[in-house]
Amino acid sequence: MVAESRDAKSISDSLNVDNLSDKKSGIFVESRAIDDKIITIVNTNKLGTLLNTLDDIIRCQIIAENLLGE
Repeated sequence: MVAESRDAKSISDSLNVDNLSDKKSGIFVESRAIDDKIITIVNTNKLGTLLNTLDDIIRCQIIAENLLGE
């Protein structure tokens, strides 16, 4: 997932708390900033987990962007 941001570094830093690598449950999540974009990588074998994880990340990014805009 790639998303543009007004402050990609700050938003990426706030999303980093959700970075996860859990071999037992088979999920990997990583967000990082490159220029004005936030790159998020999600790897899992379960479609439901993928959809829920992306939904959570998108919601968190929207909240963080809104807080920066105030």
